[in-house]
Amino acid sequence: MKIYVAGKWTNKERVSQIMRILESHGHEITFDWTAFESNDFREGAIEDMRAIKRADAFYLVVSEDMKGAWTEFGAALALGLPCYVQHEGTYCNNIFLSHPLVKRAFTLDEEPINQKAMEEYSIEE
Repeated sequence: MKIYVAGKWTNKERVSQIMRILESHGHEITFDWTAFESNDFREGAIEDMRAIKRADAFYLVVSEDMKGAWTEFGAALALGLPCYVQHEGTYCNNIFLSHPLVKRAFTLDEEPINQKAMEEYSIEE
């Protein structure tokens, strides 16, 4: 499955780790923004949106004081992508986390994507 992984820029080491775990389970990451080295934010924003559009699913790593990742999350929902959310010890009461397209991801060390949620969406790996 092609997956876009979003998270807070200052948490990019953890997000990169999650990307590698997902890849080890056979998933393709549509854009590794954690390795993006340009200071051109416009270019970064355009590439992020292209990568979300190429994805079969969206994976959000929630941490405190996120900004851009919420925008990406909204774009994924608008595109009708199934969204998997991993809370990194952070509680969030965003109303859109209750949307039917959103499922809580299990602990990545065990199973990176909630298999039951994948079956509900009829997503095949």
